[in-house]
Amino acid sequence: MPSICRAMKQLSAAALLIGAIMVMPGCKTTEKNYSEAYEVARAKQQRDAESRSRLDSEVGIDRSQLHDADAPIRRRIGYTIPEQYGGGELEAATRHIVMRRADSIPYASACVAIFKMKSNAASMAERLSAEGYPGARVGSDADAYYVLIDAAPSVAPLAPAIRKFIKENPDFNYVGIPELTILINR
Repeated sequence: MPSICRAMKQLSAAALLIGAIMVMPGCKTTEKNYSEAYEVARAKQQRDAESRSRLDSEVGIDRSQLHDADAPIRRRIGYTIPEQYGGGELEAATRHIVMRRADSIPYASACVAIFKMKSNAASMAERLSAEGYPGARVGSDADAYYVLIDAAPSVAPLAPAIRKFIKENPDFNYVGIPELTILINR
């Protein structure tokens, strides 16, 4: 009886091996398959570029003026600031992003740098905190780590920190962005 079971197992294993060998040529990548996939990817890239160009012209955006053409759209927006936050007008670059929930960043934040590595962002935030910006911290989305000098439920409460930062740091090297940017967390 044990020899029959062993023979059945061997026969089953051999059948599986033969079946796998017969199926393998169907999975092989061919030059034709590669070319077709490449053409599909190129067509998608072309459609995306045309769509982006059409949207840019409708909205009135000149991507050559943006720091990174693939980054979220950044615009200069004028904000009217209530007297309790210093009053007047505040014009600032604004970018809409989606922060990770774990960061618990409110609706608006003042960003002074963008890094790919969290350790670099944390180091700069720590330095800014020691230099008199107690609200300095790191926020992140799926692609980057943002060094924030302050965050608030609306743009107006950011005005004093933004004005202070620009006044005290006229030659600041904004990493990854051309200027201090207000991030709107969607």
